[in-house]
Amino acid sequence: VGVGIFLCNFEDLGLAKYIHKRVISRPSCEKCRFCDTHRASDMTIADCWGVEKHEPKLYNPKGVSLIITNTPKGEKMLEAISHSMNISQRPKEEITAEQQRLLYPVEYPKERALFWNHDNIDISALFVSK
Repeated sequence: VGVGIFLCNFEDLGLAKYIHKRVISRPSCEKCRFCDTHRASDMTIADCWGVEKHEPKLYNPKGVSLIITNTPKGEKMLEAISHSMNISQRPKEEITAEQQRLLYPVEYPKERALFWNHDNIDISALFVSK
């Protein structure tokens, strides 16, 4: 058995509304104890959402990564690879404005329970924009 990497366009599959409404997240996400900037890992790597709002010249339509060093070892690791990257140090307030999971766990909407506890209902009707 091998490991597969699957790429898909969530918009094409109609899944985007469920992802953006936070209805298909794991139950543990609402109680996550790792939702802050104090991490046990040496580095935290994530998508850098909203970079275009704060520093438009850093925006790349293919994506921009957020790297947070959490330990001296993480700082050394980043320094060792930084020669091959365009790095811009940003203020914590700027990053956490778009990365709310660095501040607090996700809050699920009431529609989430309807999604998971449905019994022969049209779940797509739950998420129609009004």
